[in-house]
Amino acid sequence: MVLSPQKRYQPSILGFSEQILSAIQKHTAGDRQMSKLDKILYVADLIEPLRPNFTSVEEARNVYLRGGSLDELYETAFCSVMMYVISSRSYLYPNSIALYNEMIEKTSK
Repeated sequence: MVLSPQKRYQPSILGFSEQILSAIQKHTAGDRQMSKLDKILYVADLIEPLRPNFTSVEEARNVYLRGGSLDELYETAFCSVMMYVISSRSYLYPNSIALYNEMIEKTSK
């Protein structure tokens, strides 16, 4: 049986909830609307033990090891990854830029 692209990713076909699919979709670039599960998967993907050490990973792991909140851990991870993407002169997704600016606006008030 061949599924169309539309049906292939429907939660009922894969057996995943909307929340799990949202977390999977957002775990690479983040999003302005992140649930707890979205943030957990984003951070877990970055700090998983088999990921090689680089500055973004080390900073996020340090926040985790000292018991930082999920929001602090997510923001540290996201901002560290943004710095890595910029330093490697890679493409920044427009939504990631908007998210970064939103985080900065919140913390500077």
